[in-house]
Amino acid sequence: MIIRIVTLKFEEKDIPAFQQIFAQSKPRILEFKGCTRVDLLQSTEDAGTMLTYSHWESEDHLNAYRKSEFFGSVWPNTKSMLIAKPSAISLIQLSE
Repeated sequence: MIIRIVTLKFEEKDIPAFQQIFAQSKPRILEFKGCTRVDLLQSTEDAGTMLTYSHWESEDHLNAYRKSEFFGSVWPNTKSMLIAKPSAISLIQLSE
């Protein structure tokens, strides 16, 4: 299993718009083959820092999503609100 964590930095005024994008996107993301979980997290130290947390059966499944038409239609709106370069990490879960 691959766990993907993406850190996104927004101005606080843009957080409600991003939360709406995420809420509308989450069901569609979960429909992608290999996606078993997707959540939105917010930093306790900085309200403008949001993280997406997702589980994928394999890196191939994650990459298929990242190359999808859906991702290509959603990412530009999110990216336009960012105030810093996003960071992402993919992790392999070793134990439960």
